[in-house]
Amino acid sequence: MNNILGKKITQARKQKKISQRDLATIFKDYNIIVSSGAISKWEKGDALPNPYQLLALCQILDIRAYLKSVVHSSF
Repeated sequence: MNNILGKKITQARKQKKISQRDLATIFKDYNIIVSSGAISKWEKGDALPNPYQLLALCQILDIRAYLKSVVHSSF
C-alpha cells in the first residue's frame, strides 16, 4: 500500500517546522487528543487519522486542496 497521506502529513508538518509533539499539542485547540506516537504511526502508514483528526490536520497543515485532489483522482 502506498502511504500517500502519511508522506503528505510529514512533508507539510516539516514545511511548517512543526514537530510531532508540537502538532499533538496544536490538536488540543480543536478539542482533539492525539499523541505524538499516533502522528508517527500516521506518517509511517501504520494507522490512519479518524475523520475528525483528518479535518483538523487539513486546517492545521493547510492540506485541504491536496486531499481534495487525491480524493477526486481516486474516483
